[in-house]
Order: sequence, then C-alpha cells, then structure tokens
Amino acid sequence: FSVRRLLPDPWTLVDILYPVGTRITAPISRFSKHGAIVDLPAGFSILIHHSEVSWKDSVATADSVLTIGQVIPMLVTVSTSNPRKLHASYKSTIPNPWPSFAETCRSGERFIGRVYSIRDYGVFVRLPNEFVGLVHTSSLRGRTGLVVGDDIAVQIVAIDAESRRISLSLESDA
Repeated sequence: FSVRRLLPDPWTLVDILYPVGTRITAPISRFSKHGAIVDLPAGFSILIHHSEVSWKDSVATADSVLTIGQVIPMLVTVSTSNPRKLHASYKSTIPNPWPSFAETCRSGERFIGRVYSIRDYGVFVRLPNEFVGLVHTSSLRGRTGLVVGDDIAVQIVAIDAESRRISLSLESDA
C-alpha cells in the first residue's frame, strides 16, 4: 500500500503551476552534469542548463557562476508533463550585454586576457570586461606551454554579437 498512489500525479499540473514565461525566484539546491537544479514546491525540480547561466561566457558551467543556496531569479523556458521536463534560464532575467559590447569594442582592439580554458580547437581567454573569446589553434602558430591562468596579449579579430562569439588572435600575430 502506498500513499503516493492515492495522490494525484503533480506532473499533470506542471504546465499550469509553472507555465513557460513564469518568473521564479528560488535558491540553487545542487548541481548536476547538465547544470544547476532548483527544488520547487510540490516535488518539482527545475534545471538551469549550463548554457542558460551566462551571457558573457559560452563555456561557463553552472557551478562556476552560481553557488548552492544562492537565491536567483529565473524564467521558465520548458514546462511539459510528457516527457517530464521543467527547465529555466537565469541569463534571461538579466540584461544582454552583447549589443553594447559590440558597439563599444572593435576589431583590432587589444587586451591582456587570462587563459580560462584550453581545448583541442583553441584557447579561451577571459578579457578584462569578463567576456570570453577564443584564440583558435590556427592562430596559436607554434605557441605552446600555455596553461590556465596565464596572462596573454590578444587582439580582437571579430565580434559576432548574435552568436555571442569573440574571435581573438595573439597580439604578436595580429
């Protein structure tokens, strides 16, 4: 005998309780490999995917931007009972900084940035304004030995505000 079987399935009400576009404020409960999890009333958990935590950093993970217990606003982006999915966006509740960045920064502008992540296809560099750009491997031309945390001189090659991408080159190669 189970009491749970006697109660109605709360997922039949998910799109009524949390319709797409609903703004929620709640604390981060935990992290998963997909992003941040927020526990909500009635037994629901909502996922904030890694891609929905930062406008400026395309490779950010939820646990690098948010902390457990941090109370944040979020906007429901997916709410379905079949399959059972409840997703939200944190970045949709804060202004998109890309249009103003694209207006104020130009191709050719130079920065000292910090190596943030190294991948097979290039090096992500965090600029002083907290935006993250990519120096593609083809622009590294033999530069080896870079490690996360190194400060390097870079130059903006291109800004694609719509795709939220900054292409960089090493300053000496520009």
